[in-house]
Amino acid sequence: MKKPTTPDAAVLNITERKRMEEKLLQARKMEAIGRLAGGAVLAVSAMCLGCAPGGRFVEVETREQFQAIVLNSPRPVMVEFYSVGCIVCGLDAPKLTSISEAWADKAGFVKVSAFVTPLREICGVNAYPTVLIFKEGRMICRVLARGFERGDYEEMLTAAVGGPARAATAAKAK
Repeated sequence: MKKPTTPDAAVLNITERKRMEEKLLQARKMEAIGRLAGGAVLAVSAMCLGCAPGGRFVEVETREQFQAIVLNSPRPVMVEFYSVGCIVCGLDAPKLTSISEAWADKAGFVKVSAFVTPLREICGVNAYPTVLIFKEGRMICRVLARGFERGDYEEMLTAAVGGPARAATAAKAK
């Protein structure tokens, strides 16, 4: 009786790869839902200096865009770091859009996805939603904005728009 022989071809386990592809697909779907829920996300241009038409948030995805739109802006810029799967981020989106429309003539507004790892690392963000305010190229305010109301955001903007840039860490903590 002959012994069974092993196959000549190698077996490749692609289970992990398939799982990662499924996660990526799910993340893309959630990103699309987040964009629909948060309003129109506009194309980024270095010329707009952090102020999209109608005061909407501008989506930033690269260091170069961040430099041009946030750090080189002549006005204060509110930067929201958000995650697509973050419920608080989704609930805050309409509130922040409304604030950006009301403050469009005084400040710029930028959103950065949690998927933009280089910017997340540069700004030291590891929880969402995190809101930063930059003025004259420096971060002047940083908060983990869970439970923030419209007045809390407007208080931060009022402080940023009113006087010279100075280092500050936090607005109203709840």
